[in-house]
Amino acid sequence: MTTGVGLCVGDDRATAVVAAPGTELRTLELPSIISTAPDGTVRLGEPDADATDIVRNVLSRVGEPEGIDYAGTMTRAEDLVATALFCLFRDAAQGLTGEVRVTATHPAGWDADAVAALRESLDYMGLTDADLISDAEALLAANVAEEPAASGAASGDEADEPGSDETRIAQGAALIAAGSALTAAATDADTESIPPLPGAAHTAYSAVLPEALGATAGSGPVAIGTDQAPASAAFPGTTPTRKPDRRPLYVGAAAAAALMLSGALIATALQVRGSTEVPEIRDGAVASTRSAQPVPRGPVSFPTVTPQQITTAPPTTSEYIPPPPPPPPVVVTTTEALPPPPPPPPPPPPPPPPPPPPVETTTPPATTDPTPDPPDEDDGEDGEDGEDDGAVDTGPTTDQNS
Repeated sequence: MTTGVGLCVGDDRATAVVAAPGTELRTLELPSIISTAPDGTVRLGEPDADATDIVRNVLSRVGEPEGIDYAGTMTRAEDLVATALFCLFRDAAQGLTGEVRVTATHPAGWDADAVAALRESLDYMGLTDADLISDAEALLAANVAEEPAASGAASGDEADEPGSDETRIAQGAALIAAGSALTAAATDADTESIPPLPGAAHTAYSAVLPEALGATAGSGPVAIGTDQAPASAAFPGTTPTRKPDRRPLYVGAAAAAALMLSGALIATALQVRGSTEVPEIRDGAVASTRSAQPVPRGPVSFPTVTPQQITTAPPTTSEYIPPPPPPPPVVVTTTEALPPPPPPPPPPPPPPPPPPPPVETTTPPATTDPTPDPPDEDDGEDGEDGEDDGAVDTGPTTDQNS
C-alpha cells in the first residue's frame, strides 16, 4: 500500500496530512513563518528567539516582480513557497516507511506562469516526484471521499476555526496521493468516446429455426420447391450477406494474360529479326554429284585370333615398415679439468759428511844394500836399462801413502 502526504501552505497556516493504510489521518499544522536557526537550518513555524531571516505571508506575494528580501538577497516568492512546502514535508514524513507519494496544492487563481515557477522551485528543492494540483481539486476530492464530514462531526465546530480550509485541502491531497480519491480530471474522464460494439448475430442454421419460419408467416406464403426465398424469410435481426465483388480479380487476370501475350510477341519478333540468311555462292566450282560405281571385292579373310590365357600376377602388398627410432640423444658430459697439484718441495740437502780423521804417516828410514848386484848379460846392450836398474828405491812417497 502507498502512504499519501498532502501539503497545503496558506498565508497564516501550513497544513500537512498523512494518509497511511490501515490508520486514521494524521494532521500537522504550523504557522506559515520561515526562519533560519543559528546553525543555518531553515525552519517552518514559530521562530526561536535567536532566529534570523524571518519571512511571513509569502503566498500572497507570489507574482511580485521585485521579490522578497530574504537572507540579504531578493528572492522570488515562489521559491519561498517551495521552501515552506519542503520544510512541511520534512516534518510530516518523519517515521514513514514504504512507498510515500506527495501531493502539493496551490491556489486555484494562479496563472500558468506562477504554477510553472512553483513547479521549477519544487524540482530544485528535491521534490521532483511531488504532484502539484490546485486547492479546488483537492477540496473536491475531500468532499467526494466524505472524510472531512466525519472529522467535522467528531470535532464539533472545528470547521469554523482558522485553518480549517487548509486542513480539508491537505486531506484531499493526501487521499489523492494515497490513491483513495480521484482528481477532478480523473472523475470527468469521457467514458463514452468508444461506442459499444453490437453483439454478434448467430446466423448458423438460421434457415431451420422456428423463429425464422414464424417471422415469415405474416409476409405471405413461401413457395416450396423454389430456389429463392423472399427477403422477409431471413433470420430476424440479421443482415443479408453481400456477395463479394470479383471484378478486381477478373481485371487482374486479364492484365496478367495481356502481359504474357505481349512477352510472347516480343520474343517471337526477336527470334525472327535475329536469323541471318545464307548468301548464295555463284563463283565457286560445283562438285559433281555423280558417285563412282562400287568395285566388287572378294571376301576378306580375317585372321583367327586364339585366345591366350593371361596370367595376372597377384597384387603385391607392401608392408609398411616403420622407420627405426631415432638414436637416443648423445649426452656430452664435460668435466672440468682440475689443475695438477703443485710438486712437493725438494728434500733438504743432506748434511755434509764429516771430515776424515787425520792419517799419520811414518816414513821408514832408507836402507842401503852394501852388496852390489851382479851384472847381467844384457847390460852391455841395454845401457839404459842398466841405468834404470841402478836406481835406488827409496820407498813409498808421501803422496802414495795418502
